[in-house]
Amino acid sequence: MNGSPCAATDSGPVSHPRSGQDSSTGFTWRPPPAWRATGRFYFAQQGGLSGVPSVNNQVLEPETQRKLEAGVRYEGTPAFVPTFTVFRAAIDHAKQPERYVSVGGFTVALFGQRDVVRSGFELQAEGDVASRWGDTRYRFGWTHLTGTEALVDQGRSAPADSYTAGLQHAWEHWDVNLSATRMSTFTSNFQAVNAQTFPIGGYTRLDLNVGRRFRLGASVVRTALFGRNVTDDRYQTQLGFRDAGRIWGVEVAIDL
Repeated sequence: MNGSPCAATDSGPVSHPRSGQDSSTGFTWRPPPAWRATGRFYFAQQGGLSGVPSVNNQVLEPETQRKLEAGVRYEGTPAFVPTFTVFRAAIDHAKQPERYVSVGGFTVALFGQRDVVRSGFELQAEGDVASRWGDTRYRFGWTHLTGTEALVDQGRSAPADSYTAGLQHAWEHWDVNLSATRMSTFTSNFQAVNAQTFPIGGYTRLDLNVGRRFRLGASVVRTALFGRNVTDDRYQTQLGFRDAGRIWGVEVAIDL
């Protein structure tokens, strides 16, 4: 969920090289004293797919995508900057892998197409708080999706709810960084030859690191202890591929 105030979760189809055209337009309005309103409309057309295996050898028609976004942002104080964005995307003949078959010892995806409508909202908040004990920055994001259940990337559907949070604190030569991600359960049919979809996701991940900077001659050195997936959740973001689990380590960076 990282990105611009009006950036919404991508609801585009599986991408394949093909001819097409796209265009977008938008606006930004700054009413006094600290509010900003934004809007964007995106339109794209892509040619049909040829030479791609399809279910029942159906003809894969050209795609048309229309996306509309509108948002509002408050910038009255650096300690609390909220952003709220709503969006709606409609895709005609969205391409997606419907099922997989085994051909000559290889798993091959058979593509289908359907009309997809997806809408939702994105709520973000960020801030910077300075005090005698250092500088603290935080961010939080929540994206909620509704609409057609469609496979958006290599047989995966999109999670209905995703949350991200981050906290950074710097004091003298020390810094601490925390980040968390929460994904609701979604589905995948990746390389499932029985044409079924299976639940994946539904996880919470926590990463952290603590570092210190010091001078070594003319260079600046930062050493840090980091932990990735410290809750040791062996979640799947794609069917059949589990996260490696908890990892601890030390990193050293030298700025020459």
